[in-house]
Amino acid sequence: MNLLRSELVRFTSRRAVVLLLVVGFVLALVATGATLWNNRPITDDERAEGAAMAAQQVEDCRATPRAYGYRDPDRCEELSQFVSANRYPSPFNNVADELSLGIMGILAFTALLAGTTYVGAEFASGALSNTLLFRPNRWQVWVAKVVAVAVWTTAFAAVAIGVCLLAVALVAETRSGGDPSQAQVLKLAGRGLRVLVVVVAGAVLGAALTTALRATIATTGIVIGYLLVGETLLRAVAATTVEPWLLSVRVLAFVQPGVRLETYSGNFTEPTVRIITFWSSATYLGILSLALLLACAAVFHRRDVP
Repeated sequence: MNLLRSELVRFTSRRAVVLLLVVGFVLALVATGATLWNNRPITDDERAEGAAMAAQQVEDCRATPRAYGYRDPDRCEELSQFVSANRYPSPFNNVADELSLGIMGILAFTALLAGTTYVGAEFASGALSNTLLFRPNRWQVWVAKVVAVAVWTTAFAAVAIGVCLLAVALVAETRSGGDPSQAQVLKLAGRGLRVLVVVVAGAVLGAALTTALRATIATTGIVIGYLLVGETLLRAVAATTVEPWLLSVRVLAFVQPGVRLETYSGNFTEPTVRIITFWSSATYLGILSLALLLACAAVFHRRDVP
């Protein structure tokens, strides 16, 4: 218990780690504000502007209908339904879904950086070697560090996610003139909880991977390389076979929950549909995460610490 307490204190003593978490929180707030602003109700002035734009579009079409793909000028009236105030506010559920995925990406990445930065700094500064002098049991040290990362990132992510989703609920109440329904609140809470699990898992796995690789840059490089290059190449080479097993797809299916994948074998053919369920994704991600944690712990236990 004393070891865990010291690791909890050590985590917050790393300024870079705290800064990363603060930056993640601020970015999540900015994303929330931007999403709510982009989905604000259309004002009377904007409706009038949209009507004027539609009238002008129809008039231009009537003058040169072929330029708009019509032979009959009377069909130009169809254009008016596609012209609005250049903004399409989404329903409450769509806003919550869009925002939860956005803040998940922001918070998961910053939490992962915080976890790997914390452990990487322990190697770089020699603090880990000093800890092992007084606590030679490497399993205990490894567990204490990983648990410390989990505790602090859980607290950080819970506050950030709670504030962002509460803002969505309050704004929805203000705009609709009534409280969100119980079903909407439950759905929002479920989304928030699943996002929390992903964020904490990212931080813990980042920290664990760094205990094996012993360098922050190595862990960061592997994660970014997989997300930006690895998945792109896999989709290009064998999208039909590989896509259901990609981490991004499984995480998306875990958070949404569920993902519908459609594969077309040729033109004018019915797609082959595959549903990636929540439970299959949870099992897949759980087994993969556990295997990675055990492998990292084993490597840390056997390798020399500089």
